[in-house]
Amino acid sequence: MKVRLLFLWSIVQVCSIFACTDPFLVFDKNAEVPVRESFEFNALDENSGCDLALVSVAQPINGGKAVADLENNTFIYMAPNTIPLGGLDFFNYTMSAINPDTQEPEMKTAQVTIALTCSEDEFQINAKTGTACSGGSTTFDATEDTSGCGLQLMRVTQPINGGAVVTDFVENTFTYTAPVVSASILTASATEQPCPPIIPTPDQLLVDNFTYTVADENEVEMSAPVTVTVESCEELEVNPKIGQTEPGLCVVFDALEGNSGDLLRLVEVTQPNVVTVLADVANNTFTFQAPATFASSNAKFSYALADVAGVPASASVTVSIALAASAS
Repeated sequence: MKVRLLFLWSIVQVCSIFACTDPFLVFDKNAEVPVRESFEFNALDENSGCDLALVSVAQPINGGKAVADLENNTFIYMAPNTIPLGGLDFFNYTMSAINPDTQEPEMKTAQVTIALTCSEDEFQINAKTGTACSGGSTTFDATEDTSGCGLQLMRVTQPINGGAVVTDFVENTFTYTAPVVSASILTASATEQPCPPIIPTPDQLLVDNFTYTVADENEVEMSAPVTVTVESCEELEVNPKIGQTEPGLCVVFDALEGNSGDLLRLVEVTQPNVVTVLADVANNTFTFQAPATFASSNAKFSYALADVAGVPASASVTVSIALAASAS
C-alpha cells in the first residue's frame, strides 16, 4: 500500500513540475506609423501567460483600421489618409490565458497607441468623379488619392443643380445630393403641326460640377473639381404611343415621354406602308408625316429605345389619319 501511495505522490510531483506557472500579463503597445501605411503587431511579444492567445481587437477611434489574425496571434493597424487632431490613434486588444492558480481561462485587455506621422510627399489633390441617382446622394473622401502632410478639408462650392455639403470635418468627407430628374425630358404629348417640325430637346444626361478645397499642415490651400453624373436609376420601360393627324400634316412624338429608364435614347423607328416617319435621334423625337391624299385609316409602326446598358426595347405606335370635321 505504501508503494502505491508513493507512486501516486511521485506522479503529482512530476505534473506540478511541468505545469505552466507563467503569470498572465498583458501590456500596452505603441508604434509610430506614417499616414496611409500599415504596421503589424505580434500580440505575444512582451506578454506572458499559459496558453496565451489573441482573442480580438477593437477598431481605432481616429480613422485607422485594425485587422486581427487570430490563428497567428497578430494584428495589423492601417493608418488613415490624414493625421487627426492630436496626431494619435487608439484601440484595444484582448488576450486570453490559463490562470496558473485556478487553471481557468481568463481574458485581459490592453491599449494600443499609434503616433501618426506624415511622409514628405508633395502636397497634391486630384479631381474626383462620381454618380448619383435622382434624388439620391454620394459621399466623397477628400483625402483619398491625395498626398501631403496634415491634410484638412476646408470647404466645397455649390453645384448648379444639386447641393454639396461638408459631411464631417474630422473624417474629411463631403456629400453631393442630386436633384430629382425624370427619364422623360419633354412633357408634351404627340403634337399635330405643319411639316417639318422643329422641337428642341435638352440633353438627358445631367452632369453637375463643383470644387472642394483642402489645406495642408502649412495652411496652403489647393482646390480641385468634382464631377457628378446624375442618373434616373429607373428600369427600362417602353410603352405604346397613339397619335392623330390630318392629311398633309405631321404629328411629332417625344420618344422619351411616358417611358422610364436610365439615360434613355431613341435608337430606331420602323417605317409603315405608304407614309413616312422621320426620326430625329439627336433630339429623341420622331415625326409621322401623313400624305395629302390619304385619309380614314390607321398607320402602325414601332419605335425602340435603349438605356445606359445599351439593350433596346420597342413598342408600337398607332396614328389615325382622318379629315377634319367640316364646320356646319
